[in-house]
Amino acid sequence: DVVLKVEKIEAKPKAKPSVIETVFLHEETGAKINNKYDLNKEGGLLAFSFLARCVLGRDIENFSISKDLPKLKGVKIECEVIHQEYNGNTYANIKRTIALVEDEVEEDEDL
Repeated sequence: DVVLKVEKIEAKPKAKPSVIETVFLHEETGAKINNKYDLNKEGGLLAFSFLARCVLGRDIENFSISKDLPKLKGVKIECEVIHQEYNGNTYANIKRTIALVEDEVEEDEDL
């Protein structure tokens, strides 16, 4: 399991989005994973709903791309990542999102 930060997230096309393009960053190594969620396909919609629920909670029945999608940018998520070999290259793919990672708050030692 690794922690990935949602570095960039966009709905395309803007008028009537059918795809969510996401760039995840593994901050420790600088590696990036690009994901596209096709909202017109059941698998893409389901995979995106797992991501949205991980960040926004289970009650996202009234999810709004214009209002709620920006809330995903910058969050850190614990993910299970698998690596696959294809034509001599290694590709990292997110198998599942596990949990939202809350930033740790430093405690003031003077208190």
